Amino acid sequence: MTFLHQLTAFPLVSRGVYLFIAFFALSLGIISLYDYILSRRGQVTKWKLQLPAGLKKKTHEVIRDQARFKGGLLATFGGGFIIAVCTVICTGQVYLPTIGFVMSIPELRKNAIFNLVLYNIMYIIPPVGVFILAFFGVTSEKLAAVTKKHTGTVKLLTAILFLALAGILFFLQ
Repeated sequence: MTFLHQLTAFPLVSRGVYLFIAFFALSLGIISLYDYILSRRGQVTKWKLQLPAGLKKKTHEVIRDQARFKGGLLATFGGGFIIAVCTVICTGQVYLPTIGFVMSIPELRKNAIFNLVLYNIMYIIPPVGVFILAFFGVTSEKLAAVTKKHTGTVKLLTAILFLALAGILFFLQ
């Protein structure tokens, strides 16, 4: 974020970086909207924004191995770390537009670390919620059914988020 902030000394470069981030967010928004349309048609396997098959398979292997291994908190943390590394392709696509958005608004830039921490807290609330549900006995089959039912809505909301970030970034430039 400091790097992006220092680019303001070079207006042309700064503008180019922000435009790149804005176009990136716009592209992700359009692709997410396309994925939403595919989900409405029942063609989830054709989604563009999803983990590549190899990484998805590796993630599932890690989860299965961790489910069989009763190694406690450290093993769970290790499994979560491996999954995070494998899924950074998906999770990272939200970070760049968000950082660009934060850096483009001086009031947000002053509290950038706080905003980044807040973003990460909001990011982990859903997995923590799933953990709590599983702890209290909700089965993975039931969680999968709910996820499948609402995945299209999540794609639509993600598209709206990306398009809004792109719009704000274009407007501020």
